[in-house]
Amino acid sequence: VCSEQGVRPILLTPTGVEVTQRVKAGEVFTFVLNHNEQPQEVELGEAAGHELLSDREVSGKAMIPGRGVWIIRKRGGGG
Repeated sequence: VCSEQGVRPILLTPTGVEVTQRVKAGEVFTFVLNHNEQPQEVELGEAAGHELLSDREVSGKAMIPGRGVWIIRKRGGGG
C-alpha cells in the first residue's frame, strides 16, 4: 500500500535501526535510533547535517554506536 501511494522510507537502514523526522519552525530534525547492541552503518544521504548530541557534522556513510541515538539538524536548516 505504501509504495502504491508513493510513501518511501526516510533512510534505508539495517534491521533494528529506526528513523523518524520532525519539522519545527522550518527546521528538519532526523532522529536515528539504533536498537541493536552492535554499531550499524547508516547511509545518511539527504539527512546529513549537524548531530546535536555529539555537536559534530555527519554525512555519507556513518556508524551509529550500539544503542546509539542521533538527532540531526539538516544542513541549511538554520543555526
